[in-house]
Amino acid sequence: MGTRSFEVINYSLRPNKSVERKLIARVLNAIGKSPRFDWRDYRYLGLGSMWFVDFIMMHKRIGITDLVTIEKEESRAKRVSFNAPYSCVEVKLGASTKVIRELAWDKRTIAWLDYDDQLRAYMFDDLNQIITKSTSGDVVMLSVNAEAAQLSIAEDKELVDPMSVLKGLVDSTFIPDRKSVV
Repeated sequence: MGTRSFEVINYSLRPNKSVERKLIARVLNAIGKSPRFDWRDYRYLGLGSMWFVDFIMMHKRIGITDLVTIEKEESRAKRVSFNAPYSCVEVKLGASTKVIRELAWDKRTIAWLDYDDQLRAYMFDDLNQIITKSTSGDVVMLSVNAEAAQLSIAEDKELVDPMSVLKGLVDSTFIPDRKSVV
């Protein structure tokens, strides 16, 4: 069990994350003006970490009271439960892929899989499961720790074609045809 990013810095202090959260809140608030999207009837599914910054935003700014966080490390269960900012936060223990598969999908959902790791194949499995189970009106977002330097070859620092890296990480069924990418 290695050091996770929340153990290094509080998410609420990260400027890029702060901007990302504000943009998401603005977009959801704009969409929420439509009577078709009453966020109070939605569930929020996320990877809350120890700080629950996105959960606080979803509760305070968007109005969601059904909040579900996924924590993969059982050893952190007590700390995650203790740090949950609201009693309406439900902690689901286990790998995200397992939790998503077992979660009841009987309620409209805003899912934000905000991984703090580099892009990995299991993330596509998570996304595929959510999209397969989602219905019209659900909102699905995924973010990963992505920097151009992660695509470099260690010896000579030449940039690798991102599509080559993607093909090495995931099954080809998850990769769109270049002609269909706009």
